[in-house]
Amino acid sequence: MVRFFNNYNVSFRLNDSDRALVVRGSFDEDAGMRAMHHFYDPVNNKGITIGGEWIHAKQWSEDTLAQATIDPLF
Repeated sequence: MVRFFNNYNVSFRLNDSDRALVVRGSFDEDAGMRAMHHFYDPVNNKGITIGGEWIHAKQWSEDTLAQATIDPLF
């Protein structure tokens, strides 16, 4: 992903330190309950419903308050 970014952003390239942060962030984003917001059912306009009804990925991507909260269910 960093290589792809660097190919298209010649004036703003990510270095090895930046790359390490991107890799770490991709692992951290899937840790714990945050991963439950990575689903979207476009037919029913819903997220995953295991253990509750989770905000779907489409809402999650636009809701900075939801992303910052500790309470994972909405």
